[in-house]
Amino acid sequence: MKAFWSVLSYSFAERFKSRVYLITTLCGLLCMAILAFAPSIYHKFYHQHQGTLIVINNTRDQEYSAENFRKFVSGSYQWRISTQSQFLADKNLVKNGKLDGLVVIQNSVNQVPAVHVYIGPQPLSITTEIRQFIQYVYTTRKIQSLHLSSDQREALTANVNLIATQVYTGSSGDNTKTFVPVMLMVLLLYMSILLYGSSISTSVAVEKSSRVMELLITSVKPVHLMFGKVIGVGLAGLLQFLVYIVFFVICYNLSPSPLWSLGGMPVDFSAIPLRVLVLYFVFFVLGYFFYATLYAALGSLVSRSEDVTQSMLPLTLLMIVAFLGAIYSEQSPTNQLITIGSFIPFFAPMFMFVRVSMTSVPPGEIILSLLIIVVSIGFFGWLSAKIYRMGVLLYGKNPSYRQVLIALRSKQR
Repeated sequence: MKAFWSVLSYSFAERFKSRVYLITTLCGLLCMAILAFAPSIYHKFYHQHQGTLIVINNTRDQEYSAENFRKFVSGSYQWRISTQSQFLADKNLVKNGKLDGLVVIQNSVNQVPAVHVYIGPQPLSITTEIRQFIQYVYTTRKIQSLHLSSDQREALTANVNLIATQVYTGSSGDNTKTFVPVMLMVLLLYMSILLYGSSISTSVAVEKSSRVMELLITSVKPVHLMFGKVIGVGLAGLLQFLVYIVFFVICYNLSPSPLWSLGGMPVDFSAIPLRVLVLYFVFFVLGYFFYATLYAALGSLVSRSEDVTQSMLPLTLLMIVAFLGAIYSEQSPTNQLITIGSFIPFFAPMFMFVRVSMTSVPPGEIILSLLIIVVSIGFFGWLSAKIYRMGVLLYGKNPSYRQVLIALRSKQR
C-alpha cells in the first residue's frame, strides 16, 4: 500500500503543479466570473440602449408620445417623433441601417389605428408590445367616447381571472428557472470528465512511450499504479471543481444583477435545491471514477501518445451520446428511453441528474442508479486493471479489441 500512496501523491502533485492545470484553472475561473457577472455587463453595455426608433403619428391622439413609448413599450430604445413629410427620409435611414425601426400610426376607414412597422438590419423583438400599447390607447379612448359609467368601464376592462393548478405528481414544479442552469451543469460535468479522463490516458501513454513504465512495473503493482493514478488525478480535478463552484458562488452573490436569461429562458442558480446540488456532486465523483478507469485501460493499450485520441474514440462517443441525451431529457425527462438510460452506467451520471433536477424521482430509483454505478465501477475497475496489467508492457503495434479479449481469456485459463 505504500507504493499505492506514493503513486497517488505523485500523480496528484504532477497534475497540480502542471502548467496546463494552472491555465485551465485560470480560464475556468474567468468563465465562472463572466457567467456570474453577465447580467450586470449586459444591462450596463447593452440593455440600457439598443438603438433608435422613429414614430410617425398620423392620428389626432396625443398619447403616442416618445415618453409614453419609452414608458409603456421599452425603455431600452431611444424614441423620437417625426412627421409624415419625413417618411421617405426616415424609411431610407432604416433601410440603410442608420435607424433600428420606423413606426407609422394612422387611422383606417373605421377609425381603428393601422400600424406599419419598418424594421432595420436587426430583428425587432418588441412589435407585440407596440401593438398592445396602441391597442390600449385606442380602447381607452373608445370607452371614454361612449360616456360610460365607472362601473361599466370597470366591467369592460376587467382582467380575466386565471388560476393554474398543477395536478400531475410526476413533475417537481416549474422547470423554466432551472432549465438553463441544469444544462450548464451537465456541460460542466461532461467537460470535466472528458478532460480529466483524457489526461489519464495521455499520461499512461507518455509513460509507456518513454519506457518509464518498465521501471515502475518492477517496483509497483500495475493495479496500484492504475488506481493511484486515477485517484490522484481525480483528487486534483475535484479540487479544481470545488474551486470553480466556490468562486462562482462568491461572484454570483457579489453580482448586482444575478438574474438573467439565455434564449428567453431565465437563468437562476438559486432555484436549484440543495438536494440536487448534493446529488450533482455525487454523480460527478462516481461518473469520473467510472470513466477514468476505462480511460486508463485504453491509454495502456497504445505505445505512442499520438494514438491516444484514436483509442479513446469509442468511449468519447459514448460520452457525447450521454451528453446529448441529457440535454434532450431536459425537455422530456419522463421519456421511457431516458428513464431506462438513467440505469445504464455509461449514461446514468448525466441522465439521472437531469431527471432529479427536472422531475420528482422516487428515492428508490435514485439509490438503484447510484448502486449500479458503484457496482459498475468495481466491475470495470477490475476489468480495466487486467487490461492495464497486460497493456502497459505491450509495445509496437496497438492490439485490437478482439486481441485484448483473447488475451484476457487466456490469462484466466
